[in-house]
Amino acid sequence: MAKIKHNNFIDTVDEVLSGAKKEGVLHLYAEHKILTGRTIKIKGKEVFHFGTTGYLGLEQDIRLKEAAIAAINNYGAQFPLSKSYISDPLYSELEQKMK
Repeated sequence: MAKIKHNNFIDTVDEVLSGAKKEGVLHLYAEHKILTGRTIKIKGKEVFHFGTTGYLGLEQDIRLKEAAIAAINNYGAQFPLSKSYISDPLYSELEQKMK
């Protein structure tokens, strides 16, 4: 019967992530009711944050927000069909614009 070797890598990852969470630097929650993309309140403290992936700030662009609201009103919050069967009509429009 083969022996199963203990995976030290998984233990190391678990230790690092658990330690970071214990120190209060990981798995945090934003406390704002409205997010502006510039500052964030964590544990009662308002700070500038640089951890966003919104490099262009598009998540706060009013045109994008209005278009998202219109798309949700027209098509719902999701299109619950497999793309291999039927695609959301917005996909075709987007794909044409990307050519």
